[in-house]
Amino acid sequence: MSADEGSSAEVYPFANRRAPRREASTPPGEDAAPVSTPSAPSSDPSGEPVAPARQRRRWPLWVVVGAVLLVAAVVVLLVLWRPWEREPDRVTRQLEVGGYSADVPRDWEPWRRPRIEGQTVLAPVDWSGIFLGEPGTSSEAAIAAQREPGSVVGLYIAEKPLLNARDPVEQGEQIRASLPSSTISPPGDQTEIAGRDTSTFDGSLQLTPGEVLHLHLYLMEGPTPVLLVFFAPAHVDHAWLPTFHQVTVSMRE
Repeated sequence: MSADEGSSAEVYPFANRRAPRREASTPPGEDAAPVSTPSAPSSDPSGEPVAPARQRRRWPLWVVVGAVLLVAAVVVLLVLWRPWEREPDRVTRQLEVGGYSADVPRDWEPWRRPRIEGQTVLAPVDWSGIFLGEPGTSSEAAIAAQREPGSVVGLYIAEKPLLNARDPVEQGEQIRASLPSSTISPPGDQTEIAGRDTSTFDGSLQLTPGEVLHLHLYLMEGPTPVLLVFFAPAHVDHAWLPTFHQVTVSMRE
């Protein structure tokens, strides 16, 4: 090796190292070539196959037609049946008081006591003793109200010649005196039943220390006043209010 070659060669003390690559110089007056930067890695891993999109399941035509026909049949049945307009089964009963009749629930049977004229109880069970003050009847009604509250719902109707006061406040006091263990609220609105002016009252009747009947009272004025007393256990009373109203509206001579 000549001296010129030795001066131009680059000597490194370690044989296993490479000489650094010389960067190409840029001639004067020319812009440097842009330095390329490595591109960002793709979000999708290279070399892995992409799963094909799942195809939506298509129902057979007969299934779709069957479902449409079923819905149509249900709609037609509801329109014809109209369960929202159905009322409890009712029957017209003679009240045997004042010559009146009314439409009442079918299981409200008329009960009358022998030798006691001018009063009737319409209910599934004869609860006349409650309003006559008979011993033991109130405790029996309290037990029934817990076991089968619907059996202690009904109407007591009676001619009350002694309820002859003209003032509603005095009428309430007379009613309370005629019903044992009862509490009568101040008079409510005046109304009309079967063409007769009527005073309205609410009240309660104590069966036992733990059981109370709610009362809804109507005193029909006239030559012989007629007292209507709708009764129901306190815990089911609200559900029976529409029925009580419909019975009063249906009353006729």
